[in-house]
Parts: sequence; C-alpha cells; structure tokens
Amino acid sequence: MSISLNYDKINIIVQEVNTTPQISKVMLNIHPLVVEVLPMQVVALSGGIGDMQKSNYDANHDNIVDKSEMVVRRYEAGEILSAGVPVVLIDGKIYKAKASDVTHYNKVVGVTIQAGDVGTQLMVCIQGEVELNVTKGNTYWLAEDGGLSTQPSEVGFAQIIGFSERDSYLYVNVQQAIRREQ
Repeated sequence: MSISLNYDKINIIVQEVNTTPQISKVMLNIHPLVVEVLPMQVVALSGGIGDMQKSNYDANHDNIVDKSEMVVRRYEAGEILSAGVPVVLIDGKIYKAKASDVTHYNKVVGVTIQAGDVGTQLMVCIQGEVELNVTKGNTYWLAEDGGLSTQPSEVGFAQIIGFSERDSYLYVNVQQAIRREQ
C-alpha cells in the first residue's frame, strides 16, 4: 500500500490486492488528528455487486466520476423513433417534436437516447449529456421539421434543446418555448 498525503485530502492508493483477511490495522498520525484505518474484506473484485470501478461511473469518459451524467425517464413511443431526436409528450406517449407544429408548444420533454417501435418503452434524456453529432460552442434549437438546428425556427415556436460544450456531446437542457406570431 502506498500513501499519498495532501494538505486537503488523504489519498490511499492500493497498488496490489490481497484477498486473504488481514488482522493488522493502519494508523495515520496527521497532526492534530489520528485516523485509524481498519482493513476491509473485498466483496467483489470483478464486476459484481459493490464494484466501484471508475469506468462504471464515468459514462462520458471525462475522467470525473459523477453522481449522474444525465437524468433519464422512460416513456412509451407513440410512433417509430430514432435515437437523438427531441420528443414531445402527448397523452402519455412520446412523438418526434416539430417546431412548426404549434400543438407541440410547451410539450418537449427531452431527447431520445435509444431507438424504438410504437408501444416500446424508450429512454429519454431530460437533462444531461448525450452523445450526438454536434459541434462545440453551438446552441441547438428544435428544428421546424423535427431534430436539431443551430438556428431558431421561423415558424410555430422557437425552443432551445441544449448546447454543446465539446464536440459530439449535447448537454440537454430544454428551455421555455417562444411562440412565433402567426
């Protein structure tokens, strides 16, 4: 075991795992504090319950283990949908959102993260990062015919779906819709 001390944190890095129970304990004397670390028995080493490997909790590979990379809800598809499509919720089912359709005004719930047929349960990103074909620095609006656009719709209503802080990742953050004059 190697110990790396920092003024703000104590980092204990285990370089080799010994699965046999150990009786000894480690005493860390950090003035004015004494910390006692008792050895723990390893429950799962290879992907079972209790596996806390970073790769399992860093979906966007930014080397930060986050509490949540995205907020996702399941909805029943009212039509065949592709992944990466903004959707509206109407009568308990989701449909492709279109800015030109004023009946979709204030009904956009998020972006699909999987494709599916009519009647299947699909995951929809309500907020967070989704891997899509987007360019860093752009704001993405709901397109007139559905999908995403870097320009607001000229008809129906305009609504921001999200923005891209880095290439290939859209941060879904659906904003209040703005109705266009008809």
